[in-house]
Amino acid sequence: VCYDRYYPSGHTCVIPNPVVLTETYESPLDSKVAIAVGRIQYQKGFDTLVEVFKRVHKKHPDWTVNIYGDGNLRSELEKQISEAGLNGVINLMGRSNEIYKKLRDASFYIMSSRFEGFPMVLIEAQSQGLPVVSFDCPNGPSDIINNGVNGILVEDQNKDALYDGICYMIEHPNERVAMGKKALENVNQYSTEVICNMWQRLFDEIRKK
Repeated sequence: VCYDRYYPSGHTCVIPNPVVLTETYESPLDSKVAIAVGRIQYQKGFDTLVEVFKRVHKKHPDWTVNIYGDGNLRSELEKQISEAGLNGVINLMGRSNEIYKKLRDASFYIMSSRFEGFPMVLIEAQSQGLPVVSFDCPNGPSDIINNGVNGILVEDQNKDALYDGICYMIEHPNERVAMGKKALENVNQYSTEVICNMWQRLFDEIRKK
């Protein structure tokens, strides 16, 4: 934990944010669509995703990526997609008020971020039964993704590794479905009830000291 560099480990307790999920769903994961969600800016690394998926497209030309969100780098990303010959392959879908439905239409989630805080969108994706392929960027993905169990976690900013992870998810539908089921199970630990109980236990321990 990064806090260990600044505080004694024995005096540090990490409690994640609770996630209020309106509904969960076991998506079929049978479409040839991957999904990414976030602001179109440097942090999210969508430029990296375009670069990597250009290689994926050569091997799996029937797969597409839908990116939901908007931001100040949208025009640059549109240009990159066009110059890469990926119009209709990588689609900038804009904002959506039905993101759960959009997640259900996909077969897995891709996170190409350069850094994160605690990426709530990964929990949202898992709540709809989607496995995730993600860079092990700071901070959050490694706390949410159990590599090979509920998703694929690859070396931070290693484009070859991200390519391999995406191709594995495409080429192994049975494993993809199994990881999706585990992803759905994983979200339970972030429920309001579970997180509130963690806070209660912490307060009880403090009172005893």
